[in-house]
Amino acid sequence: MALPPPSPNTRVVVTGGASGIGKEIARNLAQHGYDLVLVDIQQSVKETGEELRAKGVESEEFLLDLTDRDARQEFIDQVLERPYDIVGLCNVAGLISAGRFEDLPLQRERVLVDVSVSALHHLTGAFLPGMRARRAGAILNVSSPVGILPLPYNASYSAAKSFSMFFSYALHQELKKSGVSVTTLMPGPTKTNLLYGISETRFMPDWAWRLPVFFDAAPTARRGVNGMLRGSRMVAAGAYPWAAVALGRFVPLWLVLGPIRLAGQLGFPAREETTGRRIRAVADKVGTRIGGKRYAVVPEPAPVQVEAATR
Repeated sequence: MALPPPSPNTRVVVTGGASGIGKEIARNLAQHGYDLVLVDIQQSVKETGEELRAKGVESEEFLLDLTDRDARQEFIDQVLERPYDIVGLCNVAGLISAGRFEDLPLQRERVLVDVSVSALHHLTGAFLPGMRARRAGAILNVSSPVGILPLPYNASYSAAKSFSMFFSYALHQELKKSGVSVTTLMPGPTKTNLLYGISETRFMPDWAWRLPVFFDAAPTARRGVNGMLRGSRMVAAGAYPWAAVALGRFVPLWLVLGPIRLAGQLGFPAREETTGRRIRAVADKVGTRIGGKRYAVVPEPAPVQVEAATR
């Protein structure tokens, strides 16, 4: 129950391979000698492929909108027709949102769920049967410590990562003695475009990113790949994720969620709150302006033109 050794007729699929943890996982797998299939909506995934080919491994890149079910199926069909077997799958692609659910653009929340839940579920279901038939393979699904708890102000993201975690845990048990493993990677707060991109983090000074609470993508990816190689059920990228797992298991929900909710009211004030009379939001009382700028929910992205499943 571990990722089988690399060979000329096998590949590992990595989603989110253009940047962040996905790119670092691709690099780490390449260091171990694995040929790759890289998937991302960003054109820069091709640059990742060129970098890896220069290091002596084979790489095929697909520009793919993971929210598009038909495009996902076309990608799957193309890969399964290739003259190589898929022995590994790394579901890394994802995005984050933070704020009151009703204030966030619904279209973007749907994209988050489609990428982090639907695409992960679809690709796992498509590539697992081949691994099972060959009795060799490994799947790595990226979850998050926020998936341990139903986290206020991260409702969609928390729920999506909870799905990834419990889905992966269940499959890992189903596949015992099958030759296939499913590993859950629990990163901490990682310095990637995913985290830098949300509005709430833009107010953080540069020095804050150098604090030990924020992890680099490379060591996080290395832990994930090592977990695949061992066939581990779960790997955590440092002390904070382990502490979050323990917190979710052993501390009562009411003791954790109350302080989080109160803290969230400061960063994400309600439009209107009424307790027998109209009052101002908590954050309006203490001020939510930092550096002359006001906290904002994640803006709705501009429409993206997608090339689906092209080589």
